[in-house]
Amino acid sequence: MVTYMDTKLLWLTALVVTVCAVSFTSGMSLYGMCLTTCSKCSAEFGGRFNEGMCREICGETNGKSIASSCETGFDVDKRSKESVHICRKYCASCVLTYRHSYNGAKCANLCMDTEGTSIDIDCLNMDMWNRNVRRRSN
Repeated sequence: MVTYMDTKLLWLTALVVTVCAVSFTSGMSLYGMCLTTCSKCSAEFGGRFNEGMCREICGETNGKSIASSCETGFDVDKRSKESVHICRKYCASCVLTYRHSYNGAKCANLCMDTEGTSIDIDCLNMDMWNRNVRRRSN
């Protein structure tokens, strides 16, 4: 004979299993998207971007670092200043926004060369734009 408590326990178990399954699958998709972003950032920034470190951070955060993947993939050594890190963060943001139209490698190199004073907050530095790539009009 099935009691009210047995039915309640069965529904509660089903709910917990469903929540865990949804959580696991959404985490996997975030992780996959994070790894894809690391590959794109590596292609865009070249040698100044550490794809292995980016992938490692994706694993540590279960993909939740996807929004800042281009930012976290840069090796910041002891000599680098915070302004260089911030400058490169904006380069990564411009690349994620404008894709191949914005030259992220050139921007990152300029950040290093100018110790972060070349910061392009609004992505308006025309020297960073790839003129051979047509920008889409929104």
